[in-house]
Amino acid sequence: MTTNEKILELTNYLDNNSDSPELTKVLEHIESEWEKIDDEKYSDGDASLLASMMTDGYISLKNFTKAYFWVDIYLQNVSFEGTIGFQRGRVDFEAGDYESALLNFKKAFTASKGREFEGEDPKYLDFYRNPEMYMKK
Repeated sequence: MTTNEKILELTNYLDNNSDSPELTKVLEHIESEWEKIDDEKYSDGDASLLASMMTDGYISLKNFTKAYFWVDIYLQNVSFEGTIGFQRGRVDFEAGDYESALLNFKKAFTASKGREFEGEDPKYLDFYRNPEMYMKK
């Protein structure tokens, strides 16, 4: 099985099990299988989709250490500052690191002229526009 085929297999597995009450076990299984794939995995474009889904899974479990790990994998093949800022800002926001989230969201908004926020959870744009509502001292 090629690197790409294995990544697609893992992506499909996660897609089919993302609502599982055993999500932790699903994610751990994917991580175990991910480790077995050669380093070519980091340059495979389809790895970004898997990494994005893994990031979402770990955010939902509030495991931010793992969410940061996977968002970094997601961003390895991304060069657009807007996407980088938005994705890192999203994890920062969910982890409660509002200062870092605001810095990253500012980069994302400026680079993309706001497009990175389109179709995303409206709380991120609300936070960007009204950070003082979230960053109460």
